[in-house]
Amino acid sequence: MKAESPTKPPVRRIPGALRELPGMYGQMQRTVQRFQDLPLIPSSAIVRCGGMPHLFRVEGSTARLCSITTEVDDGTLVSVAWTEQVDGVKTRRPLRTDERIVVSNQGELENCSVIEAMVMPAR
Repeated sequence: MKAESPTKPPVRRIPGALRELPGMYGQMQRTVQRFQDLPLIPSSAIVRCGGMPHLFRVEGSTARLCSITTEVDDGTLVSVAWTEQVDGVKTRRPLRTDERIVVSNQGELENCSVIEAMVMPAR
């Protein structure tokens, strides 16, 4: 008995359209949404604990590990919101531009580590 070959779906051809072949290239235009006045931080600043995203927030001379939710992430920059408990209710608060976070050497820290923060200029 001969095994039946699977049937291919019919190919729809658009009149006047060029067929794409291996090695061909083209141009594409994409509209990207702009996020003005939205604080963005490096994606590498995010620390995962138990699979959940966190940031080290600098409070005085202490690095406090705080829970966050990511909102917009392009793999390089990310917009986040703090996830906090207020009267037993989980709330989200946007990151403010005046808040300081740790963006490097997070592997050397643990919650409430005493640090000497160095403020990096904005790019």
